[in-house]
Amino acid sequence: MSYTLVPGLESTSPAIVRISGRLDAYSAETMESALEGEIDRGTSRVVLDFSDCAFISSTGLRVLFSLQKRLGKARDALRLVGVGPQVKKIFTITDSVDLFCFCRSLEEAVPPTE
Repeated sequence: MSYTLVPGLESTSPAIVRISGRLDAYSAETMESALEGEIDRGTSRVVLDFSDCAFISSTGLRVLFSLQKRLGKARDALRLVGVGPQVKKIFTITDSVDLFCFCRSLEEAVPPTE
């Protein structure tokens, strides 16, 4: 897995992470550390772009739960974009679809007014 982190330009802008490949035990913790650094610097919203992600493991899912918790109670503080059927299946199996904010596109996740 590889990822690209685009920090928010302003404190109100979300950090955007583009995930490629697999979000699994080998890669999830590295991404988690980078995002925790962003949150520590004041980022209050994160957008994860799963358009090029083929798989998410239970470790990857744990990282998402952890990020959601660190970002606070707002369900849309962590937005997931471009989640394909294989990845979405993991959310369905674990009954966690309703716990995250899913968006169809990056434009929906980060409207121009934000």
